[in-house]
Amino acid sequence: MHKDVVDNLVCAVETDFIITTSLDGNLKFWKKNYTGIEFVKKYKAHQGKITGISVSNSGLYLSTCSSKDESLKIFDVLNFDMIHFIKLKFIPFHCEFVSKINDPSIVIAVTEKDKGNIHLIKAESKGEIYKTIKLHEYPVTAMKYNEAFNSMISVDSSGMIEYWDLESLGNFYDIFYL
Repeated sequence: MHKDVVDNLVCAVETDFIITTSLDGNLKFWKKNYTGIEFVKKYKAHQGKITGISVSNSGLYLSTCSSKDESLKIFDVLNFDMIHFIKLKFIPFHCEFVSKINDPSIVIAVTEKDKGNIHLIKAESKGEIYKTIKLHEYPVTAMKYNEAFNSMISVDSSGMIEYWDLESLGNFYDIFYL
């Protein structure tokens, strides 16, 4: 049902939603039913390719970013509605929720396209960078949040893997080598 090539698919397991994106910047919500899936809603989310997509651990929120229009958008999954539009002051590439399920504020880690910086942005801040983490020398190609340990794993284009704590915003190297 996409008019262009589907390039991302994420699942909100807790809320039974599947979200797909295509190269033309379209985003589609699908509801998982007992006997299959049902199309729910389509958005023209970005002006071009959606470079980053993430579902919160609770399955209630979805974030997308695009290098083409330099924006970050946050959606309410259950109501399939956009709740925040943030115009960024840098070119984003990936995004990942870093909030625990019960946290009152939504925090998203967003990477810069051509740098190793990872910016933490609170959704309600309208794009103000809460904290910048500079662990990588090269652009970040992947990252994933681990809620159980409140930590993040990030990988850059040189192959460097970093495992870091969000509380102290530091590395775990000293823990592993004691």
